[in-house]
Amino acid sequence: MNALVILGVSGATAALLAEPLLDHATRAGVLRSNYRGRPIPVVGGLLVAMAAIPGLALAAPAGDASVPVLLTLAGVTGTALVGAVDDLLGTGDSRGFRGHLGAAMRGRVTTGLLKAVFGGLMALALAGPLSSDLATLVVNALFLALAANTLNLLDLRPGRALKAFWLAGVPLGLLGPAEARLPLAAVAGAAAVFTPLDLRARAMLGDAGANVLGLTLGLAGVWALGPAGRAAGLILLAGVHAVAEVRSLNELIESHPWLRAVDRWGRSEEP
Repeated sequence: MNALVILGVSGATAALLAEPLLDHATRAGVLRSNYRGRPIPVVGGLLVAMAAIPGLALAAPAGDASVPVLLTLAGVTGTALVGAVDDLLGTGDSRGFRGHLGAAMRGRVTTGLLKAVFGGLMALALAGPLSSDLATLVVNALFLALAANTLNLLDLRPGRALKAFWLAGVPLGLLGPAEARLPLAAVAGAAAVFTPLDLRARAMLGDAGANVLGLTLGLAGVWALGPAGRAAGLILLAGVHAVAEVRSLNELIESHPWLRAVDRWGRSEEP
């Protein structure tokens, strides 16, 4: 199956679903205030996941790519559902892993903690068929879990998480094997339609979307990178999480001119 066909199917599905879904979410009050305090629909993740599913289903019988496609399908579906629970029911008063653990120690289980636990179990389950021994299983599971959450950490401004997705996803798609290319194309087609909506702050990607994009990159990375590449990627992802626990990523990005320029490029928020 050609990756461009998969890309087109997911993109066309997203284009058909986008306006009806945003309109319904607005009328139903499925909104969340963004960083400027403006309520916008928080259904971007559901749009990306729903639109990616037909492309993934079409790619599933594609020979050697069938296993990664099916794993991506399972990961996208489960991650979108649990992320949507956090988007729709989460209060947002606990941030970061320490914040969720602190709330749990005070006897309050947050939706963010539930998402983290589910995400860890999901990463472990997905890493199983991709690993030949215990050490590889641990590295792959951590790589997938941290990749998913890294884009969630970035998703605090319009377009930021999607730019990270494209910066990592395009090289993986162009240079990686078919096992990485086909499932990545299915999610990328949907993401391409949502990108301008996110940049204009017409809809919010949310935890569901950020985690779906991050997990997709993680799965493509497991297939495309060798052991050394995955270990290096794991160190990088762990470093991002360590920094995020002690310093605001927003402040870090704003303090570096080239990061700030990339972050603001293409952003055209509606009043």
